[in-house]
Amino acid sequence: EANDFELLASWSYDKNAKKMVSYDTPAIAGAKADYIRRRGLGGGMWWELSGDSPLGSERSLVRKTVDGLGGVGNLDHSMNLLEYPASRYENVKKGFQ
Repeated sequence: EANDFELLASWSYDKNAKKMVSYDTPAIAGAKADYIRRRGLGGGMWWELSGDSPLGSERSLVRKTVDGLGGVGNLDHSMNLLEYPASRYENVKKGFQ
């Protein structure tokens, strides 16, 4: 497992199979949270989380990121306000109801 803190990237490489897999490690998730916080950005996101470790685990990317942003109490708890009244899709137009 390799971490590059300049690129904020991590990966694993199998020399025999000549295959590389990229993914975030807890260390990189923490570094990304620090990047977000230091630059005053609005937050982070994940494309897909089914492979994340449970929140109680030290390897949980969500936990590492939330902790890096100051903990749960430091997060915005307001509801999302997403409205698309001009959408051509009825379910979107009706707020996914």
